[in-house]
Amino acid sequence: MKKRLRFIICIVSALFLISLASAGTVEHLYQGSNVCRNPTDTLITFENGVDSVPITNQYPGMVFSATTNQWIYADVRLPQYGYPRWWNNGNFFAWAQAFSGRIDFPDGASYVSILIASSDPVTMDAYDASNTQIDTAGPTSDNLDTSKMDRLIVSHSGIKYVLIHTTLSGWVLDDVCTDAGANINPISSPEFPSVFLPAAMIIGFLGVVFYIKRTREH
Repeated sequence: MKKRLRFIICIVSALFLISLASAGTVEHLYQGSNVCRNPTDTLITFENGVDSVPITNQYPGMVFSATTNQWIYADVRLPQYGYPRWWNNGNFFAWAQAFSGRIDFPDGASYVSILIASSDPVTMDAYDASNTQIDTAGPTSDNLDTSKMDRLIVSHSGIKYVLIHTTLSGWVLDDVCTDAGANINPISSPEFPSVFLPAAMIIGFLGVVFYIKRTREH
């Protein structure tokens, strides 16, 4: 009876760790426009832009900022942007002109979905109001010259801002989907996993396998 109870505890613990470890998602070589979760969510395509004009607070419920320089609209029809290597949907994308770009959601958000074109690995980290990292998605793959982008999605109740970053400045952003705004209904999501969870999961699974083996031997 004690052996069976220990076995059940091991299984439950392993499943619990797996549920905690579910973080944001990355979809490599995503084709087409981004698709929001709900019809009422915000989809920003940047098609209302003018080349080189800064992107700040043009969109309700969010504020764009960067570590250096600014987010700007970029018109892919102009030769300086190297199109079609840097793929996007439509004629405009957003460019942070920096290693990282930030998008704040003053009223909060429960998910953020973006499309990225880059030859360098790009990651999106989500933070709450206390500057605690609560989710992450990435890194992206090298998708230049593919006519595709990578989609990054972070999900958690109480997202206050996201940081989109890489080690180089060679990346562009298009098609932002989010439910940011005053009337969102936050969804319950698991906390961002600590660095110890992958090791704990492995140890837990090895323990389960070892226990099953010992049980069969006896």
